[in-house]
Amino acid sequence: MRHVIALVIASSLAGLFLVSCTKPVLQNEIGADDDGHTAPTEHTLKFQARVAEELDLQDQADFEDANRGLVARADEVKVTD
Repeated sequence: MRHVIALVIASSLAGLFLVSCTKPVLQNEIGADDDGHTAPTEHTLKFQARVAEELDLQDQADFEDANRGLVARADEVKVTD
């Protein structure tokens, strides 16, 4: 009985592994570039404008803090599957 249970578990894990290894087929939206990026919606633009009004973007302290201790930065980053 233990062998049967172990076989069922091993088969299930193998099936999950095979399913997770398949590459998904992505379809770009109409108007998207080759990377799938689309222009921001009107809602997004309004929201970003509202946030920009609330933040002091002239204060560079947060940007300096984020860069402090940065060891290296990639010249170009492209996320791939």
